[in-house]
Amino acid sequence: MLRLSFVFVLTLGACADPCRQVAELVCACEPDQSQERSCLSEVETARQAHPASESDLQACERIIESNQCDCDALALGRVESCGLAQTP
Repeated sequence: MLRLSFVFVLTLGACADPCRQVAELVCACEPDQSQERSCLSEVETARQAHPASESDLQACERIIESNQCDCDALALGRVESCGLAQTP
């Protein structure tokens, strides 16, 4: 069963658009699974209200290709590596 679940997750990941993939990278940095699920839920709600434009998708693709969006970058405050902005 675990093997099927893993294959299913890989299949879902391959179908996700680039902005969803960036969101998954960011949400994976939450301290626990509950907060990660909450993060993903908030992302999905925002995506339904404001679908990504073609230029958004291209920007997200560049973020993924850069391989600089990870938990270390976020922990060091380099939020722009994940396409995020600092809030004042």
